[in-house]
Amino acid sequence: MDFLPSSFAGRLILLLVLMICAALIEFAIKGKQAQRWKEYVFLLLCASVTALIGLVHDYFTVQISPLYFILGKSLPDDPRLVYFVMELGAQAGSVMGFIIGGLLLVCLKEKWPYRQLWLYICSIIVVALVIEQIFRLLEPLLGLHYPLLNEIGIPEEDQAPFYTVWAMHIGIYTGALLSFIAVWFYDWKKRKAETD
Repeated sequence: MDFLPSSFAGRLILLLVLMICAALIEFAIKGKQAQRWKEYVFLLLCASVTALIGLVHDYFTVQISPLYFILGKSLPDDPRLVYFVMELGAQAGSVMGFIIGGLLLVCLKEKWPYRQLWLYICSIIVVALVIEQIFRLLEPLLGLHYPLLNEIGIPEEDQAPFYTVWAMHIGIYTGALLSFIAVWFYDWKKRKAETD
């Protein structure tokens, strides 16, 4: 897809332009009945909140194991590593925000007040962070193994922090997925009870 911008910022700007165009077209057709812009604002706010969480999260995890980001994410080993990691965290976080926010808008058939959607988003974030910490504590039992660490001669004491950060990343994504499924199931049960 050569027509797409190559940078993350370029793709984000393209997405914003497309959202604005779609919202303006709907407004031109429906006037004050247009609702799409509310969904887009909700998605952008979700992405902003999760981008901030990703940025802060990866700021702390790079302190635990810079090696995880150098070897596991192929970031350069230089004094600006923390900034590269924070940028990566913000990008990953914003993508998760768009995905989770979009799935909530699509999966929740009834248009709940946005206050309810925010409650769901906050629940998903809290549960994801809790599950991340559970994975961090259980990391020795998970049996994570990255063969490259032994092949290039990384000492055992440097491998443990690598595995801790790896487990934390697995945990936060697993937590987000499981909590989204729980929110969807809760909402489905709630709607079913209201129709019975």
